[in-house]
Amino acid sequence: EYVGIKADGTKFEIEVNGEFIRDKNGQPVNMIFVTRDISLRKLSEANLNKVQSSYKKLVENINDIIYDIDKEGFVQFISPNIYKLTGYQSEEIVGQNFLDLIGEDRSTIKGRIDNITQSDYVTNEYKLQKKNGETIWVRFSSKANFQNNEFAGASGTLTDITANKITEIELQKSESLYSSILTASPDAITIVDLTGKIVFASHVNYKIFGYDSSFDFRGHSFYEFVDPSAAEEIHQTAMKIIGGEKAGILEYKGLKQDGSMFDLEVNAQLISDEANNPVKVLFVVRDTTEKKQLEENLQKSEAKFKNLVENINEVVYEIDQHGIVKYVSPAIIQMGYLPEEMIGHSFLKFAGNNAEKLYNNLINIKQGEQITSEYEVPAKDGSLHWLRFSTKAHYDNDGVFLGVNGTLVDVTRMKLTESKLEKSEEKYRQMVERINDVIFEADINGTIIYVSPAIEKVLGYSAEELTGKNFYSYMYPEDRTYLAEAFAALESKDSSNLEYRYYKKDGEICWVRSSTTPVITDGVLTGG
Repeated sequence: EYVGIKADGTKFEIEVNGEFIRDKNGQPVNMIFVTRDISLRKLSEANLNKVQSSYKKLVENINDIIYDIDKEGFVQFISPNIYKLTGYQSEEIVGQNFLDLIGEDRSTIKGRIDNITQSDYVTNEYKLQKKNGETIWVRFSSKANFQNNEFAGASGTLTDITANKITEIELQKSESLYSSILTASPDAITIVDLTGKIVFASHVNYKIFGYDSSFDFRGHSFYEFVDPSAAEEIHQTAMKIIGGEKAGILEYKGLKQDGSMFDLEVNAQLISDEANNPVKVLFVVRDTTEKKQLEENLQKSEAKFKNLVENINEVVYEIDQHGIVKYVSPAIIQMGYLPEEMIGHSFLKFAGNNAEKLYNNLINIKQGEQITSEYEVPAKDGSLHWLRFSTKAHYDNDGVFLGVNGTLVDVTRMKLTESKLEKSEEKYRQMVERINDVIFEADINGTIIYVSPAIEKVLGYSAEELTGKNFYSYMYPEDRTYLAEAFAALESKDSSNLEYRYYKKDGEICWVRSSTTPVITDGVLTGG
């Protein structure tokens, strides 16, 4: 390949192939050259490299990790930001089997991978161990890949959902009293989210559906426990309830674990948040519903990175040094905008009251630095959404600032959940501190974790004096062994009602009656 010169003096790319012309004795006498103009090919190659480089940067800078596995489960590709999440370099993971990376039952995970070939696209949540031993929660979203109509593997995204899981767990703890009331109902109480996934099922469900206590209804579909022919009708009824209509008491056929059918009644009630937006549906039933969440299918093409970027839930964006939006992924529709409505415009136009803060962040990002911040930004319809921005500066080889790229995710729901958790904790704290009975929590060794202020009226000690102390130390000696045995036996009971004696602060002996419920963590008795 050489550079040719035209008659007008301009230069252009050429490809030259030369061959000698020889006489009858084999001696070279002339040469023949075949010359081809390759300017267009060179331009196409340059453009292709530029596009590939652009999408490579986007893939390497989004928060979601992109991966690709073959049909045997071996990792063929994983984006470099896996290091930020797990502490492993991508080179340490490529070539490893996907099944070895997840610390759960291998056969269960293998079955989920095999299910991709049937469902085309699946989403699962797992616990993942980081390189330093720390455990995190991640969501895997996978799409099947086929070659010549045969399964060739899967590709998808991995998202860190640890913060959401922790918030969900804390909210569940704060609602323990609420759950106890529902459990006490003689009818089966089932609560589902708006996708049909069960989030709570009272103990009566085990009796009427024929399952033992090892079965966990949570996460299962409502349709697994009803006559398949009634599933669509129940689904439509749920949609009407979410839309504000009253359904009343309805009759269906339930499906037990052994496959037998039985009659059941369903009475549904919508649960709304503080803004009167529907968030859950409560069923007084002998039945439940689940609806699998479906995400957009990742389209397979040569532009693999482009397809992956444009199908993840996070919004991927690129802004130049002047604040003009150069690219925004289709996920921006969650804010009511189409990409073409934003591309070519200043991002400040869409930032609302936080425009100045966002602009200052843009111009102050240093080379190699990535910042994460949260702002309340208006959607196209004017509604305010909390968005988390993760932004990284982009410089050329000479260190000239070219703009930023990054991701944004709507965390409004998480903010509402955190607010609800705070209100729930405050409500129950006030209830506990106002009742006359003493409420306490102790670990398996008898160390007091919490005791309500009413203890001072009973024993003369303040709650602060007893917290962190061992309750056996204040107990009448002859009752200690008896109570320790009863406390250790809590694991096999729902609760324990006991009478025993304590020494009050003034030395007087005081008889008390306690009702203790076991605290079970990961199947192990940890306190009461």
